[in-house]
Amino acid sequence: MKRTALSLIYLFAIPAMLAYPAFSQRIAGYVSLGASDARGTNIESTPNPRTNKIYVSDVASPGEIIVVNGATRAISSTITVGTQGSQIVVDSNNNEAYAFDSTNIYVIDGSTDQIVQTIPPVTTDGCVVAIAVDSSLNEIVALDPCSKTGYVLDASGNLLSTVSVPLKFMVDYQVNPLNHNLYVLDDVDHEFVVANLKAGTSTTISVGNAWPQSIAIDRTLNIFYMADAVLGQVYVYDGATNTLINQIQPPSGPFAVNLNQKTHVLAVSDGGHTVYFYNSSLTLDGSVSFPNTRFVGEISVNPASNLCYAGVMPHNALAFIAMPTS
Repeated sequence: MKRTALSLIYLFAIPAMLAYPAFSQRIAGYVSLGASDARGTNIESTPNPRTNKIYVSDVASPGEIIVVNGATRAISSTITVGTQGSQIVVDSNNNEAYAFDSTNIYVIDGSTDQIVQTIPPVTTDGCVVAIAVDSSLNEIVALDPCSKTGYVLDASGNLLSTVSVPLKFMVDYQVNPLNHNLYVLDDVDHEFVVANLKAGTSTTISVGNAWPQSIAIDRTLNIFYMADAVLGQVYVYDGATNTLINQIQPPSGPFAVNLNQKTHVLAVSDGGHTVYFYNSSLTLDGSVSFPNTRFVGEISVNPASNLCYAGVMPHNALAFIAMPTS
């Protein structure tokens, strides 16, 4: 059932909440996702640049996706999906969103925000942990660490092919739709896999003692960034050769990374109170900090609006952060 509280937008006292940076980034506002201190500690957001909507899930709100209107900064609707917390992947090219609740995949029409299809489990082992989407092929990949396989499905759920993903732990997963490369990270075993969904081939890359846990892909420059909170590094890889070409050490963290595909500005969350911004030259271009009573974890980026979205706890809010322009 939809909660009426979700239709309200709560504006916090911004001057008391943030330290104004000397650069162009700033906190532009907040959307309340419900009562403070009453929800989970992991708010994940995924924007659709085509519609300027943000799809938000909270581990403490099983079976519910909150849809936020990016223009009005208010909650427009909620979507019921299964009974567990959901992963959300947006395919803006086809104006669809996919939600995965550890059992089923739900196809959501981006115009109506209605579930138009439910795709049942692709295997019987109950081990699929996540999905990724190749938006240029309009295909879904269901990742199964037990069989160490990626099951490639069309948008209707028909099995097209499989690809080897020889990892026991899968902590982050993204596809570059320009070259159809799927990247899957394993922080425990210090490695990642690059699987080409079109060719059906895969390569495992060892990263020594690094702990890769979050990835951001620059599609046009064909480079990718991996965050390592354990060693406090962001690693920069050449997407053509899968070789390490640079690394940076943010002042704290990093916990998660995301990227503006238009400006090539990299956003880095420290998993605590700060989001850092790096330009394409990997120069720190300032930061936004939250008070010690609030912390931010996962982040997402809308290149159309040049906004970064961050889940802020324990106030159970989605923050809108204006990013540097270059």
